[in-house]
Amino acid sequence: RHTRLLTVTGVQTCALPILGGAVVEMEIAIAAAKLDGEDCLVCCGRDITAQRHTEALQARARQRAEEAVQVRNEFLSTVSHELRTPLNAVLGYANLLRQAPMADDDRCNLARLQQAGQHLLGLINDVLDVTTLEAGQLTLNPTPTDLDAVFAGVNTVEIGRAHV
Repeated sequence: RHTRLLTVTGVQTCALPILGGAVVEMEIAIAAAKLDGEDCLVCCGRDITAQRHTEALQARARQRAEEAVQVRNEFLSTVSHELRTPLNAVLGYANLLRQAPMADDDRCNLARLQQAGQHLLGLINDVLDVTTLEAGQLTLNPTPTDLDAVFAGVNTVEIGRAHV
């Protein structure tokens, strides 16, 4: 016998009910062929039920993960805003205090308090930036940074911790 495949006419998926009420998802390919000079159709089918089930599970898991990220971002954004308001009040009062006469040791401690507060405010702003970035709404603006000043500020905050 001599068979020659001419063209694949299509691949279709369908749901076939079986005994007991279950449904089997099938992928069926149909091709035109010649068998000993006669036109015929060649059909091939495969069960894709497990594949469809896995795809549905993956889609649900992806949706749950996206919802969890959204909830987390909303939480972080809310908490960051709630922390920033009282922290700005503390920094404002520290700024007012700086204008009052005080001993050099007190002025040094106040400077540490202000630097620690500014550092904390920077961290809170970074959290807000992460949530904004993940939402696709953050625009980065590169600016020159004085690394010596950054390291000096970290050093001042850490020295304060070491003395406590």
